[in-house]
Amino acid sequence: MKILFRSILIIFSFIFLACEQDPNSQNKTNPTAQLPDSVILRQADSLYHVAETITDLKKSDQALNLHERALAVRERFLTNDLRLVSSYYKVGMLYWNDNKFDVAEKYLEKARKIAEAIRPPVPITLDIYYYLTNCKVESKDFPTAASLSQHLLHFIEAYDPGNKTMIAKVYSQRGGIYYYSNQEMKGIENWLKAIPLIPSDNHELLGHLYFNISVAYGRLKQFEKSLAYINKSIQQDLIWAGPESKSIADRYLSKAFTLLDLHKMDSVPYFLHRTLLIRKKVFGEKNSYTWGAKYSLGEYFSRVGSYDSAIWYHHQSLVSLIRKFNNSDFFINPKPDPDEVNNNLVLGLVKKASSLKKLFDENPSKIESLDLALTTYLLADSVFASYRKNILHDDPVIQQMEGQVIPYSDMLDIILKLYPIKNSTGYLEKAFHVMESSRAIVLENALSRAAAFGSAGISDSLLQLENRFIRLRAGLLQRMSDPNLKQSIRDSLNEELLITNNHEVDLQEELKKTNPNYFLVRYETLPTINEVKKLLQEQNSVYLEYMWSDSSIYTLMISRDTTRIKSIPITTKFNKAISGFISEFSADPQGAIGKDRYINFCSNSSALYSYLLKDLLEVVNPSAHLIISADGRLSTIPFEALITHPPEGDEVNYHLPYFVLEHPISYAYSGGVLLKQSAHPRKGKKLLAFGYAGASPSRASRSGLSNLPGTEKEILAIKEVMKNHVNQYELEGEASESFFKQQVADFDIVHLAVHGEGDTLNALNSRLIFRSEKDSVEDGSLYAHELYDLNLNKLDLAVLSACESGVGKLQTGEGVMSIARGFAYAGCPSLVISLWKIDDRTSAQVMKGFYNYLSIGEPLDISLAKAKADYINNASEFNAHPFYWAAFLQVGNVSKLDIKKPNVWSWVLGLAIGGTSIFFLINWWRGSYHRRI
Repeated sequence: MKILFRSILIIFSFIFLACEQDPNSQNKTNPTAQLPDSVILRQADSLYHVAETITDLKKSDQALNLHERALAVRERFLTNDLRLVSSYYKVGMLYWNDNKFDVAEKYLEKARKIAEAIRPPVPITLDIYYYLTNCKVESKDFPTAASLSQHLLHFIEAYDPGNKTMIAKVYSQRGGIYYYSNQEMKGIENWLKAIPLIPSDNHELLGHLYFNISVAYGRLKQFEKSLAYINKSIQQDLIWAGPESKSIADRYLSKAFTLLDLHKMDSVPYFLHRTLLIRKKVFGEKNSYTWGAKYSLGEYFSRVGSYDSAIWYHHQSLVSLIRKFNNSDFFINPKPDPDEVNNNLVLGLVKKASSLKKLFDENPSKIESLDLALTTYLLADSVFASYRKNILHDDPVIQQMEGQVIPYSDMLDIILKLYPIKNSTGYLEKAFHVMESSRAIVLENALSRAAAFGSAGISDSLLQLENRFIRLRAGLLQRMSDPNLKQSIRDSLNEELLITNNHEVDLQEELKKTNPNYFLVRYETLPTINEVKKLLQEQNSVYLEYMWSDSSIYTLMISRDTTRIKSIPITTKFNKAISGFISEFSADPQGAIGKDRYINFCSNSSALYSYLLKDLLEVVNPSAHLIISADGRLSTIPFEALITHPPEGDEVNYHLPYFVLEHPISYAYSGGVLLKQSAHPRKGKKLLAFGYAGASPSRASRSGLSNLPGTEKEILAIKEVMKNHVNQYELEGEASESFFKQQVADFDIVHLAVHGEGDTLNALNSRLIFRSEKDSVEDGSLYAHELYDLNLNKLDLAVLSACESGVGKLQTGEGVMSIARGFAYAGCPSLVISLWKIDDRTSAQVMKGFYNYLSIGEPLDISLAKAKADYINNASEFNAHPFYWAAFLQVGNVSKLDIKKPNVWSWVLGLAIGGTSIFFLINWWRGSYHRRI
């Protein structure tokens, strides 16, 4: 009878759903609007009970639909009511079971608030708090999670003190909270409190707790204790799960690595092979769990130096991930289908490549192993690129990407070894691809963090549509990943996937038109050397791209005629030189008059020039412009301030042979970004300038920031140079953040001589600080993440002559992440930024010279180089120190702007010629007129 009753309920629910969703079955007037509230609520109760029945039959999608409809009715008619609590709780739990923890949290939080007001039955209150706490753990809000779990403990003590099982669960939960917030000992303490409360026959929970304690001790590197608790866990799991269960396989794997940490090598292979045999029996050959066992064996053999065996098992791990790949020849790599692209595949390929490289390092005669390592790394990079396009901005893998999943420096090391042996220019193209791919990850990370702030520079509707396609594809790919799926079902899912992909192609075309900067970061393909060479030929430039690794700096030089690659070892001497050079710009400039400091500066500066530039520039045209793309610590130095050779004497005089006096220099975030910025059309007719100066001191008193009197001179100097253009200058209260946001889209050049702060921990909190005494809308701080939402595509140039506008979090791959990148992402193709706190008086001199050269038609890099040269030449022997002029860097497009000063004499000559022509024309007309008469 129960089965019959459930079947009737399910049939009724589907008929009800069909009627609701079929527009032809509904009248234009909603019939429920005419029913009494009590009847409508009873209908909601019926929907709720049907949903519960469907939930029992594991029909979660239909259950969620019915529960949400019941909730919509109850929200209309109920406030503090147990039925409303139940609906919020049930909807939240369905989202929880679907791993949508952020959505589940919203519903459970609503349930909690009402529960606190009406005190529903104890069991539902316990569950609400317990799962809401788990949601906070999933979102990594550990302080709130700890607070909720503490509240839950107090609640149990007050209303259900005999519920030892629930108390044990809460202690277990608290142990996890502390463990994930890196408080391992507190985690262990809570897990140990839970153990005595658990019945001795609850072997599953006991085994779970012992395992957690083992893992925590392992993280603390107390491996003997870790081994003791993993053994206890195995004893419990053998009782409840059996000797050939998934749980036992997991415990054997953990024990193997604990033994490895204890250097008890003899037993390690046994437990790893037992793990593999059990997982193959439980899950089959083609399964991610079987992949994990093979992957672990590969890691073990790599750690003990058996690279042949490591390669074998890592290759076999790929066999477990790819349905149609069964080739045991490790020289053959798989060709994954779209549904097989995932992070496990990336890791498997990376580890196989790493073992191949180590095999070559051990035996350099095995060149074919090195070539295969590079091919495998490149495949891993390609798979990872595809995978990144198929994940949401808030996916946890975004954080993993910051750890550099792909070892790009290893790839460049391989290329440097193969290039002279193979003598093929294809390796140079691969080197450029590797560097650009590394930078692309940093750009995507920055975009994802901005999206987390709600500032991706894309409309909510388009972002939601993109996320919908990503989720839809992810669901289809997950279903298709089942190796036991029937072919007919797979074919049907393939058709759905094709339709989804076609819709996304249409969306990408829309993004390319409406949000080109978002499209560039998210979907654009990487550039080629020939594309860069074409740009360099047009500009008579040389492109230098640096990648920083733990032991070397890799440099790729591209000119219109040649491409070169080299490796610079990071020696103790190099570290000393760059550390000394960098510290020179954070030290008190007044102390630069000391002889020892002067000698150290000259030594460090000339040494860095020799390391980074000297031999590369031997084949460079003396008139060439240099474009530098640097990362790591190199992104924090001004190359202009390097000196080409040490001075002859030791008398303090900072009129030195600076590199900027030989070549104009600009900077680029990456080759791909540079190509995009260089395609920007140029105008430069209208300028908007802001200065942090004036009479009103209120902003300064509120923030602790003082006026910058030199910025007034800076703005007035620019005003004099640009007086014949349509400009606007703001110094006092009108120089506000609100005014900037309102006006910037109407101008071609924006100049911000305001305070700036770089945040080295969170780049998106880097900010420019405006005057705000008259600003009732904004707080006066323009944060980097806010820039991602601005449309600056009309801008030709942004000059950020603010303190630290170029400073941010140091990232491998693309240098500092700063507010300057926010301007670049928002569409501004050219920037002038600053690397350190600048003397606002000397910056006014450099800026005046920069605009003066711009106004006579010089390119941006030459304008800034000449302005710096003028300052150096006119400064005293002490004030010629780079602290006063080298902070400014020009980033992006260097093309000249159309802002030449109008030539008064050309106007006079034009008027004279025009007037004479009109005079003769009138006389000719009069003569012909009289002749006709």
